[in-house]
Amino acid sequence: MSTPAALLAPGLRCLRSGRAPAWGAAAVVLVAGAGCRPESAIDDKTAPRVLAVAPSNPVVPVNVALALTFSEAVDPATVDADPISDGATVVVAEQPRAESLLTDLKTAGLNESNEDDVLAIDVVVAEALVTITPRAPLRPATAYTLIVGAGVRDLAQNPIVDGLGLAAPFRYDFTTDAGPPTVVAADVNGTTLVAPNRRHITVTFNQPVQGVGDDTLTLQPAAPVEAVLVDEARTSATLVLGAPADGCARLVPTTTYTLAASPGIVADNGQTLLPFSTSFTTGAACDTTPVVVTGAVEAIAGETSATVRFETNKASTTEARYGAGEALDCLGAACPALGAPARTATSGSTPPRFAHSVELTGLQLGVTYRVVVSAEDDVGHVARAEATFATAPIPKVGVNEVMANAAAEPAGEYVELANFGDETVDLSGWAVVIDDCTARLPVGQAMPAGSFLVVAGLAFDPAAYALPADVLVVKVVDEDGSNGMCALTNSRAERVVLLDGAGRPVSSFSSTIVPSDDGRSVERTAPEAPDVESSYCRARSDVGATPGRVNSVVVNGCER
Repeated sequence: MSTPAALLAPGLRCLRSGRAPAWGAAAVVLVAGAGCRPESAIDDKTAPRVLAVAPSNPVVPVNVALALTFSEAVDPATVDADPISDGATVVVAEQPRAESLLTDLKTAGLNESNEDDVLAIDVVVAEALVTITPRAPLRPATAYTLIVGAGVRDLAQNPIVDGLGLAAPFRYDFTTDAGPPTVVAADVNGTTLVAPNRRHITVTFNQPVQGVGDDTLTLQPAAPVEAVLVDEARTSATLVLGAPADGCARLVPTTTYTLAASPGIVADNGQTLLPFSTSFTTGAACDTTPVVVTGAVEAIAGETSATVRFETNKASTTEARYGAGEALDCLGAACPALGAPARTATSGSTPPRFAHSVELTGLQLGVTYRVVVSAEDDVGHVARAEATFATAPIPKVGVNEVMANAAAEPAGEYVELANFGDETVDLSGWAVVIDDCTARLPVGQAMPAGSFLVVAGLAFDPAAYALPADVLVVKVVDEDGSNGMCALTNSRAERVVLLDGAGRPVSSFSSTIVPSDDGRSVERTAPEAPDVESSYCRARSDVGATPGRVNSVVVNGCER
């Protein structure tokens, strides 16, 4: 219903009245004067833009309300947060879903087909201030994008521009914090007896915390505490119990204890720990079984880093000291280097085996190093072992293209490699690993400089892609021999890793892009591009897949 002209304030002209939102639809609240503008606005040719977003910190609480301050008043009738209305102009969505919405919001609003991609939000327009409030708390530690489309206009109906003065949509990326800290795991519980000579008791938090000490992480009945150790990431804390006065027991045998963490522990966002406690019972006898490093210590070295792996017979913590020659000083890095505690036995291992891994950094190319690893079990027994290794150049071979959604499933799937170096590379024993599946290349397989190589299953037909005659095609089976080459999944993104004969990661494909069209691959923007998300995009729709040839996106760029 329009407003009678006699009731308008002098100098105002009504544009149109706002509509009341349908029950259950996203709400847009129109403030007094909505739909009307000063007559002077008729000659306004200046596009509105967002001047500020509050909160200014892009890491926000899960119950955040975002406030956008525009350069001038916004017409509330153009602000629509309901995709069911076939005209949503303001949306909030999780990344990377938001990326697919940007194109739609450049020209028109979203339609109801996007309803599942966006969050339910309420929007309040108060002249130049627009407040967006999600109807439900956001997911913790999740990346989101706010998009304001070109359909949002000022009172003179000028479409908004982004912060650089370019055509809309305006986008704002933000991430939710982890919420209140919680204890997500403890290595003692009420179902397994604890040896009375237990030395370490560890809890794990869902995020970095502060304030952990013997007054906030406690045992009842009390036991002597030698130290409270917090890891470098500040996501786990360990009570180190003191030596017994006599005998082997640090805890009283056959006694029930309560381990508690108090709200004196806080997260970096200032929120206090949710109260935590768990009970456990000690056994009658001390654990006298020593921890042993079983088998050899394996070091997989790259150019400036290495991964050290070994196994033990018991659950234990991991650390390593390393250096060139006799000095095990960790080359100036934090020393010793710590690995994640090995708490769970390898599936199917009999007797149980516990796998350890430690990352070594700060290495130099072409140098031989010595590493000494230590494993300490929960009662203080320690085992040590050592190994030597040398760093070496990583061959310049990369995962260049992945076809997961072939027109002819599954025989048409492939992983293309590119040698972007100046030398022929011996691929003997190299492997393509897709999730937990491994397909190994044959001994003697060579790859000339500048060439492409297509790795595929036994049923792959090169004629389906009109491959150039000189392109290498290697047909492989996975190590289980059950799927041909490891199967690629259409419905979700997968991690594809290329390992050399020594087991070193040479290249990886970790794009979150999910192929959506039959016969459309995902390509690297250049063979030498780094292993990051921005180095990949879908093959161009006007070219299609390019196995054995220069990628379509290298020549013509990605389609946006």
